Amino acid sequence: MCVGSTLSSGMTDAASREQVSRQPSHRRESAPARAARRLFNVLASVCGLVALAIPLVVTMVVIKATSPGPVFFRQVRVGRNGRLFHIYKFRTMFQGNPSAVPLVGTGEPASVTPVGSFLRRMKIDELPQLINVLVGNMSLVGPRPELPEFVAKYSSEDRRIVLSVLPGLTDFASIRFRNEDLLLARQKEPLAHYERVLMRAKLRYCRFYVRRASLGLDLYLIAQTIVALGSDFLTEAVRALIRSRTALGLTPPPASLPPPKNRESAATSGAMRTDNSGEML
Repeated sequence: MCVGSTLSSGMTDAASREQVSRQPSHRRESAPARAARRLFNVLASVCGLVALAIPLVVTMVVIKATSPGPVFFRQVRVGRNGRLFHIYKFRTMFQGNPSAVPLVGTGEPASVTPVGSFLRRMKIDELPQLINVLVGNMSLVGPRPELPEFVAKYSSEDRRIVLSVLPGLTDFASIRFRNEDLLLARQKEPLAHYERVLMRAKLRYCRFYVRRASLGLDLYLIAQTIVALGSDFLTEAVRALIRSRTALGLTPPPASLPPPKNRESAATSGAMRTDNSGEML
């Protein structure tokens, strides 16, 4: 059964039950709670930049040494209350016409550098966004910031809810759909599939987070992100070890490596657990 069609039909059924306008857009935090979350974001981003200073510098050197072009990639995204800002990433594509950069990922296009492919899989390309967190236009946890082209297609209720908080480095949707490029690569029309299926699923996760946002939930999502990325890193390390041993003739080539876990199915099962209003439990 096609995962995309299953998710799409489920989302249609859930949408018919949804009554977003009858619920508050988000939990109202007290001033001390907001200050505590901001202090946590500042301290965590500073500690992260300091702790990762050497790996970040090494990554910068490798990017610069293996392909011409700048180290960082900047792109306009939509932040809290609809304000536009520049998001920072490590450059993962060969330098070229900026208009040729796809709006959504399409797997491993020829324009992605070999180093960039690894950075994307391990989400290392997202680490410069700690700078965005430090300056205050992003948070460690929150809905991932979207391109203006996609936000323009949000419903008025989705804009009111999702854009009421700072966008973040990670959230429920980014954990569930962290292999988004591979999911879209299987589609004949990646952009249409993203808008029709993935974006709608992400918005459900975003609404779920915004209505329950708290420092405790942020800590939970940070822990879940570390576990998920750690699992991906170990899987990648095992695959690399098998490939290297096979290349050296130390082990016979395996019949086939197991395919990556279909995380869209996991997202589907999580997204389809709803209450009477159509929101996730």
